[in-house]
Amino acid sequence: MEKQTLLLFFPRVNTDKTRFMPFSVLHLERMVRSKGFKVIIIDEQIHTDWQGIVDTHAEHLFLAATTAATGYQIKGALDFTRKVKATCSGAYTLWCGWHTSLMPELTLEEPSIDFVISGQAETPFEELVTSLASKTGYESIAGLGFKKEGQLYINPQGGFKDISTFPDVDYNLINPQDYIFTNSFSKRCITYFASHGCPFQCGFCSLATVFCGKWFPKTIETIIKDIKTLKERAHLDGISFWDDNFFTKKDFSLALAQAFIDNNIHLKWECCTHAGLFNKLFTEADIALFHRAGLRQIFTGAESGDNDILTLVGKHIQKEDNYTFVKKLKPSGIMPVFLLIVCFPVNPDKDLYETLNMVRTAKLINPKLKIRLHIFVPAPKTKMYGIALEKGLKMPDKLEDYIYFLYHFSPPWLKNDHRWALETFVNFYLPLANPSLYKEAPTPFLKVMTLMLSIFCYPFVYLRFRFNFFAFPIGAYAFLGLLRLFNRLFSTQLSLGTESFLDKNKLGFYNSYCG
Repeated sequence: MEKQTLLLFFPRVNTDKTRFMPFSVLHLERMVRSKGFKVIIIDEQIHTDWQGIVDTHAEHLFLAATTAATGYQIKGALDFTRKVKATCSGAYTLWCGWHTSLMPELTLEEPSIDFVISGQAETPFEELVTSLASKTGYESIAGLGFKKEGQLYINPQGGFKDISTFPDVDYNLINPQDYIFTNSFSKRCITYFASHGCPFQCGFCSLATVFCGKWFPKTIETIIKDIKTLKERAHLDGISFWDDNFFTKKDFSLALAQAFIDNNIHLKWECCTHAGLFNKLFTEADIALFHRAGLRQIFTGAESGDNDILTLVGKHIQKEDNYTFVKKLKPSGIMPVFLLIVCFPVNPDKDLYETLNMVRTAKLINPKLKIRLHIFVPAPKTKMYGIALEKGLKMPDKLEDYIYFLYHFSPPWLKNDHRWALETFVNFYLPLANPSLYKEAPTPFLKVMTLMLSIFCYPFVYLRFRFNFFAFPIGAYAFLGLLRLFNRLFSTQLSLGTESFLDKNKLGFYNSYCG
């Protein structure tokens, strides 16, 4: 008799052609590979014929699991579980991932979903598969949500476990060549996790609801083995570490950097850190070691230039820590990137303009600074979510409504003036404060046009930055108006900076962050 089948489905993340490594389903597979099932991974980004795969295994399908983050992944996940329920009699369906961790009840209300897991999914997934296969009770599994006699039950999450105790991820289940991308320092880059978790519990961040202040790294040996495998199979020249806080432990970070050198990894890489912690832990000599090991770019959650907001959300930094961070990186040439959130529901005017001023000041300290800036979106189960509801926020009450929620999100406290202030600063003044902006344009024609624009505008932009004078942005309005008209007439999506705060989902022409 053919073995029973488990289907693990990774939905497409967005509507464009960008591909993301299907880590979530690879993490699930390792927990059941020795259970006697036939385990098949379906990546919607790659397997456009996934419905045919479901049909092929319909007769022997035991369980179909999917992951989903809030946003477009919900569409693919819904299509998948509804297809399974329509064609695979007796098969169980399961959702896990960030959306179910934040909104398990709303997710479980969907008729095609039998189970949800909130929190770290590996252990409850293994326990659920074992319980269903042996026909024993699953009602006490931590983090599991289920239906019984028409009622929904959501169990409290279990503790976050050390990931080094789980089996290794099997990268032979995918083709790493399918997930290569280009960024500012690499032509063939791929994503990877060296650790999971974050020691901080910020009041706006969904990480706190899952990791609860815990952080666990993989072993140095596992990381080096994985990176060597991925480098060989995909001919890499870069790694993007997606760890939420790469530099959490000094000894681990320094040992890993030295291992890169000792093992002749010869890859350029980027990662994310907490500015206050980084400033405290690492010396100039340590940073030089990281650079020798290949580090070229560090993201930090600078979040806001309003110290009152930073205190309110429990960020454990003040804006002065962000200034120290960019100054500390300057001698090494490692590029700092601020991750920013503006227009929190508490004093959004003050928050916005103090944040833009922090960026201005930091840019003068270290001209290499880049930013990624987003309007605040409240995450359920966080401190700021409750405040946002008090300020008039209305959230969708149907699972389907979250598919495009992030695309069209506009909180009641966000003013039109805020959008224009962001547009002029992020997509005109900030990129043109970099006289080398033209080097990042993707085509010779755009390089020439951007160079001409920089030559004309840079002196005026520099003076605005130097003296913090952004009133009467007539030149910015004129340029942005002409560019928007050009984009509409020629169906292009050009911008000098990041996505437009006036036109939804208009991405810039380089790496989705501005200089």
